[in-house]
Order: sequence, then structure tokens, then C-alpha cells
Amino acid sequence: MFGPSNNRGAGNAFSRDTIIKSATALKKGGETVVGHALQKHAGRNPDIWGKVKGGPDQINQSAKKHLEGIIDAPGDFVKVTNDRGITFLEKKLPDGRGVRLNQDGTFKGFIDQ
Repeated sequence: MFGPSNNRGAGNAFSRDTIIKSATALKKGGETVVGHALQKHAGRNPDIWGKVKGGPDQINQSAKKHLEGIIDAPGDFVKVTNDRGITFLEKKLPDGRGVRLNQDGTFKGFIDQ
């Protein structure tokens, strides 16, 4: 089970499967939610994410590997509240990659520093 490091109770615990299933949901054109997120971030920061190559299947696989690498890396998710008062769960790695989740553990998007 995953959960934010500053969470005292188990009420906000979520599973790795929740993250992966929500991230790999298909969108139009054969692209997954996480594949689309990788395309956006790799376009802005190719030094962090690498260059995106290939068709939807290859991009989706690459994006899933990035996601799994981030969630399986040492470290915890932490609660972060944005300037509009919306709370998310985030995990950032020293290499600049990170992931943001909704409070229910579903994938919101990649983040980079």
C-alpha cells in the first residue's frame, strides 16, 4: 500500500494497481493517459524524460516504465496543496522526474523540477 508520508491514518492509503490502472486507461488514438502525459513533459523537458519516439504503443510502454520507476523508487508520496487549495499527492526523484496523484491514488500527471 502507498500513502502520503505525512498521513497519520490509513484512510488515504492506495494501491500500486490503482495508480497503474488509472494511468494506463486508453484515450483517443490508442494513447494512454500516462502516454499523453509523457509526450507533454518530454516535449518541454527532454533532458529529464528523454525523447519520445515511435507510435502510441511504444510511447505508452515508455511512459509506463517512467511511472513504475518513479513509484517504485525509494521515497514517499507527500501531500501538496496548490495555490487554489487543491491537495494532491506527489513523489519527486532526484533526477527531476516526479508524479502527481489525486487524493484517491489515481494518476493526475507527471511533474518535473
